[in-house]
Amino acid sequence: MKNKQSIITLGILLLVVVGAAWFVIQERQTNTMQEEAFVQQEYPENFFELTIYDEDISEQKLALWTDRFEKAKTAILGSPDGFHFQGVLEIGNIKKFVGDYEGAEDALIFLGEMRPQNSVSFGNLG
Repeated sequence: MKNKQSIITLGILLLVVVGAAWFVIQERQTNTMQEEAFVQQEYPENFFELTIYDEDISEQKLALWTDRFEKAKTAILGSPDGFHFQGVLEIGNIKKFVGDYEGAEDALIFLGEMRPQNSVSFGNLG
């Protein structure tokens, strides 16, 4: 009876060890695949910098746009392929709102180059 319990306990212990090893291996493969999948995109110069040209913007609007800019930047940089359509569009729009028309144009042209079949960036560029 004691021998049978020892075999069962050993079997359960072996299953736990094998399961834990499998989990660790899967986790490492997932992390490696995500690191390999990240591709650094060549964004336009000063793309991730918010320069305010319109001096008539209220402090409240400026705080809102700065917060939205940072969230869009985080979404782009956190994306596995280094590109986030909505984030790039958001940065382009915010740059337009703060008077950085050249930066907005650069962002929207970049968006059109990355996704030539989209119509949103071309519409906003017009």
